[in-house]
Amino acid sequence: MGGGAESFVGRRSELALVEARIAAALGGAPQIVLVVGEPGIGKSRLVQEALAPVRRRGVRCVRARAAEDTGTPPYWMFRQVLRTLGAPFQPVAGADRFQAFEAVTGALLGAAGDGLVITLDDLQWADPTSMQLLSYFADRLGDEQAPVVVLATYRDTETVGREPLRRTLAALARSSALARVRLVGLSETEVAAALAALTGADVDPRISSAVSRRTLGNPFFVGELGRLLADAGGDPESALPDGVLDVVRDRLARIDVRTRDVLGAVCVLGDASDPEAVADLTGQPLADVFTSVDDAVGAGLLVADGHRFGHDLIREVVRLDLPTVSRLELHRRAAGYLAGVGDSELRSAEIAGHALAALPHGHPALALTWAERAADQARDQLAWEDAADWYGRALEVADRTSAPVGDRYRLQYGLAVSHLRAYDVAAATSGLLRCAELARESGDAEALGRVAIAVGGYTDVVWAKRGKALAEEALALLPDRDSPLRARVLAQLAVDDVVSEMQSSPRTDELSRAALAMAERVADPQAIAAALRARQVACAGPEGAPDRVEIGSRMFELGRRTGDDDARFWGCLWRFDAYAQLGRIVDADRELMAIEQLSERLRNPIVVWHLARSRAALDYGRGRFAAAQADAVTAIRLAERAGHDGGVYALLAMLTLTASLTGEPSLPVGRALTDWPDVTALHGTVAFWYLALGRVEDAHAIYRGLPRPLTVPSFARLSYVAGLAEIAAFFGDRPAIQEAYALLLPHADLMICGGAGSVAIHGSVRLPLGVAAAALGRTEDAVRHLRTAARVNDETGLEPFTALARYELARALTARQRSGDREEAIALATVAASTAERLGMAPLLHKVRIMLDAGGRRPAGPLTARENEVARLVRQGLTNRDIAAVLGIAERTAENHVQHVLTKLGFRTRTQIATWAASRDEYRR
Repeated sequence: MGGGAESFVGRRSELALVEARIAAALGGAPQIVLVVGEPGIGKSRLVQEALAPVRRRGVRCVRARAAEDTGTPPYWMFRQVLRTLGAPFQPVAGADRFQAFEAVTGALLGAAGDGLVITLDDLQWADPTSMQLLSYFADRLGDEQAPVVVLATYRDTETVGREPLRRTLAALARSSALARVRLVGLSETEVAAALAALTGADVDPRISSAVSRRTLGNPFFVGELGRLLADAGGDPESALPDGVLDVVRDRLARIDVRTRDVLGAVCVLGDASDPEAVADLTGQPLADVFTSVDDAVGAGLLVADGHRFGHDLIREVVRLDLPTVSRLELHRRAAGYLAGVGDSELRSAEIAGHALAALPHGHPALALTWAERAADQARDQLAWEDAADWYGRALEVADRTSAPVGDRYRLQYGLAVSHLRAYDVAAATSGLLRCAELARESGDAEALGRVAIAVGGYTDVVWAKRGKALAEEALALLPDRDSPLRARVLAQLAVDDVVSEMQSSPRTDELSRAALAMAERVADPQAIAAALRARQVACAGPEGAPDRVEIGSRMFELGRRTGDDDARFWGCLWRFDAYAQLGRIVDADRELMAIEQLSERLRNPIVVWHLARSRAALDYGRGRFAAAQADAVTAIRLAERAGHDGGVYALLAMLTLTASLTGEPSLPVGRALTDWPDVTALHGTVAFWYLALGRVEDAHAIYRGLPRPLTVPSFARLSYVAGLAEIAAFFGDRPAIQEAYALLLPHADLMICGGAGSVAIHGSVRLPLGVAAAALGRTEDAVRHLRTAARVNDETGLEPFTALARYELARALTARQRSGDREEAIALATVAASTAERLGMAPLLHKVRIMLDAGGRRPAGPLTARENEVARLVRQGLTNRDIAAVLGIAERTAENHVQHVLTKLGFRTRTQIATWAASRDEYRR
């Protein structure tokens, strides 16, 4: 049985599973075992039983526990593990997370020897950085053949609101080495056996039944009631208290006051509860403390070492029963005691936790000082989530006590940057706005400048509008002379200028060049990196693709020279986008591999987001639609948690385009681009989707509201105009087709994708050029463009767009009707159909099958003059009989004409014909 009982009852199948996993791990197949259940259900006892034979064999077993409410430093659980192994955790100030995680992982694997069992208790209370490190360690275990097993316990009743736990469990769930053991209450028979073991005799069935009902088989409470029954001589119902926690209070009531005071101190101190600390908090002589500890151990309240409670539930009862004033005073004394020990600087989180918990009884200034120290320590160790928590708690004290504006700015800025690095964009941007207010209040231009540049690579449309105003305000206040800060503000203004206005301008180029020149004059690496980012944005149009390769290489080299993995990552990412647009897909693949490696090193959510969107872009281009969708959904979920709308709708556009190729009627997320009325340029992807689904009227309504091409930002313009050309061709909008053709022609040799933040690679620009040329009646140009598109897409492995180009080429050849065109068109359409079927491109497959009739496999051509006339009459609402009367033909002939129109246009209803004909007539006017 678990939870403090002397014998182990039940759990045979669960124990066998854990033992089997331990055996597999010690045989060289690393394992992760999660033991899950409510408080007192016996999680720790099950692990203890499973480890007993392993310990007897001499296998190294180490254990760490998360603390519930005292302050703990980052990586706390792994610090405990390493300390037990004799390899103390070393701070990693100035390093990246990868180095910290690798150092810990290397130490653990190095200590494995012939076997290592790591037990991590109470994951629900673990600090965020420990949880991230656990995810990383688990990933590494999947690549190793080390005799290591991780046994972790957590309360599944306390997962709500614990985001680090939820994310870690989701990450662990992907591992094939994972086993989950969920413990439930003991059966009534097992309860009876447990009570018999405790009391030394069989128990009246009425008692065991009552205990089972009261405890729901929870082993801890069964054990507590069993002790009570033994003391009461087995009196049945009268011995059972109304509340199961009352049995713990009953035991506490039997000890003397001094021992209860010691328990209160141990409760508050947690893992810091050495006898000297307890004596300081209670004011008792050390000898009396030892006596009280012995009494508490004898009563089963503390474990043998006297530092910990026998069960967390005992500690919870002690804490609940402590009078408020007593609890606050104990925390105040604990902060003072720990601040006076020799290693206080390394225990800033513990001291801060006690100092904050002592308020309002304690000293606010002391609490603020230690909370900021804890925040700074977490920041220096790149534990951004922990840093945000401590900065936030310190800021609450500063606000409550009206601390000087400079102190509040410093804390608020630390909080905002920590949120940003942890990819909580919404919290970061709202915090930066408050920083700006504090900077203005203090009249500090440099402070305002730091706010303007804080977002760095976290491009967000909403923030950019505010960021632009802040940058302009800061530049007006900063001294007009060279400085790293001024160079960075100039660079950020260049970026925000593009993003906020959704288009680049000559000013963008001017600002970015000025920023880079100044950054190089002051020779500041951070300023140079910021200026290179601005140049990349300024060159994000299709004509700037070669320049972006060079800019990316400069950024990568800067990172290599300074040891900055962030700079290396951005350099690789910029080159990925540039190579994709240049059609150098092999080079883009190479950059993606480098991005994957850097993502593992940085463990940064925004890096993970960019990795997911880059993978999605390539997978989409290659027709790996399921993989592309999975990466897009991953990126969307990350952006949603961060409150980063720009990160959401960019990937929604990619999902919408995928659905337009596959014909899926819904997206794998519960959102749509039309939820964002301010990004109408992306709504064109929805029009594409609707056309694929035959929703012509809906597509036409969106098409009418699309912006003019030159109002779209340069980094998205190529993709936008390419899509616009095809939609305009469908609706017969000749002026729009001509404009799109003229804009695309200078970039005919590029690939269709974004110049920055590309989420989808659509193949050669020659494809929409060919479609536009065909719609304009320029058949020879259409054939030339489409032949090249089919070849280029095929050579670069972009199969979906090879198939689309072949289909459109077959249509163009059919229209041209030269000798051999019909045979080539049939062959092209047949190959396109095969590709479409294999990749799951249902809309294309449908159109190709319509093109190839069942008999001669003859491609259907564009509408004849008579069929165009019939389409216009359908638009007027005429029936087949009316059409026959107007044209002087048989009704059956009119019916055949209507059917041919439906078939050639891929429509299902007369309403679709009417909408199509109406749009053509409208644009002709």
